[in-house]
Amino acid sequence: MAEGTSTITLSKRGAKRLRSGHPWGFRGEVLEASSSLEPGEVVDAVDQAGYLVGRGFYNPGSLIAFRMVTREPVALDEGFWSARLAHALALRDVVVPEEDTACRLVHAEADGIPGLIVDRYGDILVLQSLTAGIDRALAMWTELLAARTGVRGILARNDPRPGCSRGCLKSGGCSTGRFPGRWKFERMVTGSWLSR
Repeated sequence: MAEGTSTITLSKRGAKRLRSGHPWGFRGEVLEASSSLEPGEVVDAVDQAGYLVGRGFYNPGSLIAFRMVTREPVALDEGFWSARLAHALALRDVVVPEEDTACRLVHAEADGIPGLIVDRYGDILVLQSLTAGIDRALAMWTELLAARTGVRGILARNDPRPGCSRGCLKSGGCSTGRFPGRWKFERMVTGSWLSR
């Protein structure tokens, strides 16, 4: 475990489920956690014997109290997230046809970035944060996405969400860039083109 990283202790069932590949630890599976932990704080989840299960985001106000990011005790810094984002974008380069100007660039846990959804519509990105952990670093995400994609604008859309009683942003708004009243994108859907 990294020095200075807080820990939470999971029940036997919670630790077993996370070790088998499930990405979440539920509030009822957290046996011990400091009351001073802030929503979205990075913590190490350990089993009852003190062995590391994984590192991720903790939110005591959510039913999904722990979201696994990695099983390794590595720093979840900008370099770590930049590498995860690069991997997600590289995958889209392979699976999304070049003609498509609309697609989901980041799909949260599926891309190893719990709670971050990013959709591309032409040269505009729409970012949605589903966790307090992502909320705490929205400025960093906006900068990383702008640098990696070169889009004209990034719109953060954080609608109220169920199960997040505290520690989550509940408003939307323009993060960066210029936004036209309308913009055009194309996406291939089951062999035919859809144009907006």
